[in-house]
Amino acid sequence: MSNYKEFNADMKRLKKVSVSIDKVYEDSKKVFGTGCFESPWYEAMYLSFNLAMELVAEKYGDYANDWISWHIYENDWGKEKMEAGNKGEKLKPIITIRDLWNVMKNV
Repeated sequence: MSNYKEFNADMKRLKKVSVSIDKVYEDSKKVFGTGCFESPWYEAMYLSFNLAMELVAEKYGDYANDWISWHIYENDWGKEKMEAGNKGEKLKPIITIRDLWNVMKNV
């Protein structure tokens, strides 16, 4: 597994892209009165983001894609303050990229 500094940089890049995609979605609602989930260009952005996420995850071990995906989509980049932990560990809120790293590195 790579180091935290590299992981942090990768996650910040993913978040930047994620925020941009969310902005495109919100802007499309203003223009068209509805979101654009079913449009080909939004689907292309979404699929590209998922591919980027998978490529990042490959660097960090077998379960990294599951953890990263969970943190982004379910935990909303830590905004939900969901708890997680490894078997035998006390569950802790996962709010920051460091929190996520600490769980992932002990899998």
